[in-house]
Amino acid sequence: MPPAAEIKLLRAMQESLAKRTRALAEQAEGLDAVARAQAVAELAARQQRILELATKIADKIRPPTGGPEMRPDAPAPEGQPDSDGSDGEKPQSEGDQP
Repeated sequence: MPPAAEIKLLRAMQESLAKRTRALAEQAEGLDAVARAQAVAELAARQQRILELATKIADKIRPPTGGPEMRPDAPAPEGQPDSDGSDGEKPQSEGDQP
């Protein structure tokens, strides 16, 4: 299954769980403590499963590791411009010695 389809399915699962959570919140006063705890535990288990599936999808579409890590605050590799387009060198002022 393509990752985009998996993400859509995951979103549908999350929306369904959110509806069930809202429904439980509306019914909570009518439930005894044990039934409420069981319902909450079931919702929590479903949310955990959604998290696990999301992690698998993220791992599948994440680019392979091994290359240089690109962070906005990290200096650019030698010979490549920084994110601001500069060469990473600070301009020298008149008082600076080369």
